[in-house]
Amino acid sequence: MSLTNTFGDRLETVLHASRKLLSKELVNAVSVSVFSLIVLGTLALAYFNPIYNWDILAYVGIAAEDQLDSAEDIHKLAYGEVREAASELQFYKVTASIPYRVNQYEQPEHFVSLFPMFRGKVGYIEAINQLGSVTGRVLATTIISTVSAALVGLFILLWSARQNFVQGRMIIGPAAILIGYTFSAREATPDLMMAAFALPAVYFVCRERPLYAAPFLFLMFLVRPDGLLFFFALLLAALALGRDRLIYLALFGGALCLYFPITGSADHPGWWPH
Repeated sequence: MSLTNTFGDRLETVLHASRKLLSKELVNAVSVSVFSLIVLGTLALAYFNPIYNWDILAYVGIAAEDQLDSAEDIHKLAYGEVREAASELQFYKVTASIPYRVNQYEQPEHFVSLFPMFRGKVGYIEAINQLGSVTGRVLATTIISTVSAALVGLFILLWSARQNFVQGRMIIGPAAILIGYTFSAREATPDLMMAAFALPAVYFVCRERPLYAAPFLFLMFLVRPDGLLFFFALLLAALALGRDRLIYLALFGGALCLYFPITGSADHPGWWPH
């Protein structure tokens, strides 16, 4: 005896409605909606409610250091611009929350002495410098983070559609929050700007087009020179798989040749002390 005969047409109606409810089109629509809301919410938070951590002081100071003569002038400009943009609580956190921050706030020389830790991120600092001449440096960091978050979200949307993995956005969205997508978008850090270049690079690597990936890899590297590790990882993968080994060796060699002048000119003390 079938279930339909036992329970009548009602069960058939329920099963039919369930099939429609769980149709591919509906799941795709829900997945796109969830991911889009996460991206749009992240962009709103990034632009209208940014987090002013201590790093923003260093990036603003470095972006302006070529135009100023002394540590006192750089200190005054960086803290002054952040004070104008930040809330009282945010400014307290970067100036007085712990004795170390108090020392940086009270001693301009100590503040400037930390610049070598950040100065090597030439791509990010140059973006702040160029955009800051129009918008102001603090707002420039907010715009860079917001645009980078938008590019990362858009690229994931396009890539998942191209790979017919639209349903996966329902998982990718919450996972992105867990690994810091929204938090990074709100901070003045180069992380999402780096990701905005790294994702297209990974896409072309996956499609076995390393020469197309090359410009994105080097832009990623200029944003954060520690991206050299990614070049090395790609080289190891190429050696293991036996594909495009010479190209990835050349890319790693090129990045390595740039790494030492960049970090040397920044007086970077090395990643272990950092």
